[in-house]
Order: sequence, then C-alpha cells, then structure tokens
Amino acid sequence: MEEEQKKKRGPKKLLIAASCVGLLAAAYLGVGIFFRSHFVPNSRVNGIDSFGKTAQQMADLLADREKAYHMVIKTADGATEQVITPDMVDLSSNLQPGDMSRLLANQQAFLWPRYLLGDKLEQKTSGWKLNRDKLNALVDALPEVSRTDLVQTKNADLVYDQQQKSYLVQEEVYGNNIDTDRFKDALADAIVNLQEEISLADYAVQPTLKADDSRLKELIGKMNQIAQMKITLKIGGDQETVPQEKIISWIGIDENANMVVHDEAIRAYVGELAGKYDTVGKNRSFRSSYGAVVNISSGDYGRKVDQEAEFNALKGNLTDGRDLTRDLNFSQKAAGGAGDDIGSSYVEVNLTAQHLFVYKDGRKVVDTAVTTGKPVNHHQTNVGIFRVKSHEANRTLRGRNDDGSSYASPVKYWMPFDGGIGLHDAPWKSNYGGKNYLTNGSHGCVNLPPSVAGSVFANVSVGMPVIVYNLPGTETSCTDSAVQAVINKISKAGSGPAAAKAATDAYQALSAAQKKDVYNLSALKEAQNKYAAALADAAKVEEHEQAVNTDHE
Repeated sequence: MEEEQKKKRGPKKLLIAASCVGLLAAAYLGVGIFFRSHFVPNSRVNGIDSFGKTAQQMADLLADREKAYHMVIKTADGATEQVITPDMVDLSSNLQPGDMSRLLANQQAFLWPRYLLGDKLEQKTSGWKLNRDKLNALVDALPEVSRTDLVQTKNADLVYDQQQKSYLVQEEVYGNNIDTDRFKDALADAIVNLQEEISLADYAVQPTLKADDSRLKELIGKMNQIAQMKITLKIGGDQETVPQEKIISWIGIDENANMVVHDEAIRAYVGELAGKYDTVGKNRSFRSSYGAVVNISSGDYGRKVDQEAEFNALKGNLTDGRDLTRDLNFSQKAAGGAGDDIGSSYVEVNLTAQHLFVYKDGRKVVDTAVTTGKPVNHHQTNVGIFRVKSHEANRTLRGRNDDGSSYASPVKYWMPFDGGIGLHDAPWKSNYGGKNYLTNGSHGCVNLPPSVAGSVFANVSVGMPVIVYNLPGTETSCTDSAVQAVINKISKAGSGPAAAKAATDAYQALSAAQKKDVYNLSALKEAQNKYAAALADAAKVEEHEQAVNTDHE
C-alpha cells in the first residue's frame, strides 16, 4: 500500500517542480519584455535615475531637468561665485525622438537580473552641447579669476646670486591664481553632465616643487659649474667671450627638479652673434686703388654664422661644463678678421675705368685693363663683393648669343665669381680698356688680356674676394693705335731679349697720357726682370754707339 502511494506522489512532485520552473521562466520573460520598453534597475541617464521609466518619460524628465538646471560655482570658502543657467551658455540636450529608444535597446533587457543584483548602468545621450566661447568668457570674468590682487603661484627655484657666486634656493610662492584652462574643461564637462556644483578651490594652482626638496640642493653644484664656465669663440684673429649672464639664462630647472636647457635662449644669443659677425650682403666701405672710398652692399662674399651648428655646439659645451676656446661656426668664411673681412688679398674691378687689380698679401701684383659685360640685354657685369667659386684651367665656356646661336669658347683660365660670370682670358679680343665694353663687351664676364691672364690665375685662389664697383670720374678713352701697338709689343716681350727691348723702347716713346692707357705694363716689367742682363748689355752698346757718333760729329 505504501509503495503504491509513493509511486503516486513521484509524478506529482515532478509536476509541481515543472510548474514552478515554468512560472519562473514566465516571470523572467515577462519582466524582460517589460524592460524592453522600460529602463532596468540601477540605471541612470545623464545622471538621472531612469529605473522603470519609458523612453518618453525619460525624454520628458530630461527636458524638465534641462529647464530647471543651474550650475553653482563656489569659491574656496564655500561662497557662491556664479550661478550659470542653460541660457547663459546655450546649453541644449538636442534630444531626438530615437535617442531614448536607442538607449533602451542598448541596455539588453533580458539581463535585468544583473542590474537587480547590483550592477549599474550609466548611459548618456550624445546630443548635449554648449557654447564654449560663452563659457570661457564667463570664467574669465569671474571675480576670483580677474581679481586685481592676483598673485601667481610659483615653484621653488634655483637663482644665481652674483655676490655669493652661487645658486641659492628660492622659496615657493603660494598664490591665488586659478588654473583656468583646466577649470574651463572641468566646468564644461560638469555642465553637459548636469552636475549642479563645482568649486574653484579644486583648481587653485599649487606649487609642485618646494624649497625643502632635497633634489634642489643636489643640483646646485652642477649648475654652479656651468654658470662659472668660460666659453671663448674665435673669429679670425678676434675673440668673443660668451657673457656669464647669457650662460646663466640658458639653464634652469623644471617642476620635477631636473636641470633644463633653454634652447630658445641659446638660439637668441646665436642670432645676436650672426647679427654681429655676418657680413654677407652688408654695406662695406672699400678704399679703391684710386684713393676714393666706394660703398658696396651686394654680392655673396663674407662671413655667415652657421646658426644650427653653433647652437648645437653651445648646447654641447654646457653638457661638458668646462672652460674652452674654439672657432665660431661659420657656414661661409671670409679672408679677413672681424673688422675688415676683405683682407689683404683680393681682386678689384673698376667697371668705370675698365681696369683690374690683383693684390696679394697687400702687394699689387697685377694691374691691367679689362673688358667687362656689354650693358645691354642684361649682360652688364654686376656690382658687388663676390668670392671666387672655382679655379680651373682649360675650360670651354658655353652659352647662347643674343641672336639665339650657341657659342663654345675655349679658355686657358677660368675663375667664376658670380654664377656663370667669371674672370678668364679672351684671346679672341685685341683691344681692352677704355670704352671698348660698350660695343664689344662680354656676356658679363671680365675678359683678361692673354698676356696677363696667367699672372691673374697664379695669384687668385678659391674664396678670394672679387670687388666690383663703379667709380665716376675714372673713365678712360679708347686706346689709340700707338698705344695699341705698344700693348701688342709688350704682349710678346717675354719671348726674348730683343722683344723685351723693342717693347721697352716703344713704351718709353709714348707720352705720359698714353702711358696711362698701357694696361699690360706688369708684363713688360716681368720681361725686363727676366732679361735684365741682356737689356743692360744692350744699353751699354747703345751708350757706346752714341759716344762714337758724338766723337765723329
């Protein structure tokens, strides 16, 4: 009998259990379905409790909250500094009809037991916005921000004391200034999240490095060593010592008590050096071979400080912390010193006189007439101070004539100084100097007589300055036939004693005015020196013959 009753109770228990499970499942599903249209437990939208509310109810609640919302800004002592209402910053939720529905869909309604057991769901609508310019203006106008008794907070620092010749620790300063940038960002974030209060005290600037920090004292020795170092820069034969106050201004400490180098301060000093020692393009007063002083500002000759290289060098010198003397870094150097950078070796070209001089170590070694650029179609030779770019023998110069035809002119000597403009021999010419350049000028080059071109080439080197100028009042006439005949004889004077004597006699026969137009006199002097003994013998023979002739008379 009992066994039969037990058999009857078994199915009944199973039925009850199944019913319970079914009821629980139905309840779970029912609640889940409910939360498909209502917000789950422990949920908030824009900081507002949304549990059990529909999308429309939350939209209405947020709209009401937006209308009633205000932000209170508190001072450090808790007083109200400013109340901000939505209209003051154009605050708007900009809610769209589908916004709340999307939030409902995102909450995964059938996971409602999680939230019932304690999980939280924080959601925000994406449409909140405000006018940041208006907010920034409000903050800038706050009495705590725009106060007239503003004291800036400062970190402890190391300051060099000239009397004690050492860095000393300077106490930190507790000011009353606000970190306005950080406060503006925090205020904007608080408003769009509908927070109702924020304190300025939380954004007061505080010193991050204090005088009792042991790291400051550890830095003093290192910074003293740098402050007392001596850096001497050489500029040719001159020197520049970096002022101590400059070196001191280049170093400091950061908020973490690390020594820092102020790059911009070093670059500013290097800029001062460039302003003082750069001479490219600067006006120069040059005393010409004619005695007159000419002012020249154009051209590419001169010194130019390599500012990047000098910056890196000075920064490296600080790291070493030792006294040193070194050359100032130049990207381009000049022959002379800090004052007169032209030096005593240079080429001088007087365009007005159509004359060229070469000076070597202060001594005039070449003195000759030349032909420069024909002043038409941009062929004139440019005025300026240039530098010889290269020094080449046996080059063929190529280019185009004004009629479009091309030319190829072989030369023995080529010394460019202004782009494609240079010094070179011109064997195709027979006349130089005077006004020859007006009708038979070059394409801009300085044409040298073949008889002196070799001497110019021998005395000119790469980097040597070439000074080109105009000097009214030094004009010369075109060379007459008698002068040209002498010039021709002088050009052959080096071929032997007889030729040297013929050239000497012809030159002596010219008038004083004509002698001034003989541009290759240096070639005659070279021939005379070369054949001095033979010429002396010839002179004795002449004297003897004159004496004999006199006796016969």
